[in-house]
Amino acid sequence: MSTQIEQWLNLLRVTMQPTTVQAYEWELRSLSRSVADLSGVTTADLTEYLARRRSMDGCGDAAIKRSVAAFRSFFRFVQGDRSAAARVPFPKVKRKRQRSLDWDQALMVMTVCDTSRPRGKRDLALIALALDTGLREAEICRLKMNRVD
Repeated sequence: MSTQIEQWLNLLRVTMQPTTVQAYEWELRSLSRSVADLSGVTTADLTEYLARRRSMDGCGDAAIKRSVAAFRSFFRFVQGDRSAAARVPFPKVKRKRQRSLDWDQALMVMTVCDTSRPRGKRDLALIALALDTGLREAEICRLKMNRVD
């Protein structure tokens, strides 16, 4: 089964972001520590594992949804469309109200930057980029200069 996991991860690396691949790998490795034989996993096994994660680890709906997505992807790769994971339902994730700055708050954040120094100019540019584009912190941190127009 370890070879199948590696083949599946290699396939994911071609089509998904590295952070998603890492998260899916973590989910599957965690499941493999709890279930003796992944090749014989049933829907009941997966449901029980997820219930245990929710109650013991305090996992919320978003974490459980990621687990289900990882399991569906892996078991579809291994077992096809009739996999045990295909019948595990996705939990509904409650949408949180998006936090945002109003105009005065944004202006206060920008005026804190000391633009007489290079670091202040950089900080102001990053704040303006975030406010103008709506990019999140992680997305800005992953930006590459040669990919910005």
